[in-house]
Amino acid sequence: MLTLPPSRIPWHVQALTLDFLVDGYIDGSQDKTYFRVMDNVLYNIGLVNVHFQATGSLPSPSPDSAPSTIVYGEQLVALIPGDEASLVSAMQSNNALKFSTHAEVFVGSYVVRGTVLYYDINGRLFQSYRGFPVQDAEINCRLPGAQWSGLKAPYLVVLSQHKQLVVPN
Repeated sequence: MLTLPPSRIPWHVQALTLDFLVDGYIDGSQDKTYFRVMDNVLYNIGLVNVHFQATGSLPSPSPDSAPSTIVYGEQLVALIPGDEASLVSAMQSNNALKFSTHAEVFVGSYVVRGTVLYYDINGRLFQSYRGFPVQDAEINCRLPGAQWSGLKAPYLVVLSQHKQLVVPN
């Protein structure tokens, strides 16, 4: 079982997977690289004090909370900062991304709307990123009978191998 030693700095985050929104805490003193998109690494993310919520039509796990869990990188859709410290770190981790466009991003069964940040003016490197930040984001599950929609976040990082389309608008 994962634990967060008392000397560590807990950061509140939400991990959106293909099927669940997992709310919990990471170790801010060690896990700040999770938000960095230009590393091209899909991390398995250990979270403590977690709560699970199904996003599609499947039921939530029972029980819907646990002392800890691991969110596997290949199932991850987005990582969402949940407090000021994680938000500041996420933004600093991607401060080299100077260009932006408003877009709809289709990832798995979700659509993310917001301002997508990227590195180069022509967007040529964009296709090689493992992910990208989205500012002023809104996420909706597109599955029929979805239990979940309309999450709004000032900043999130799409970190997924399930990216399908980025449609500027």
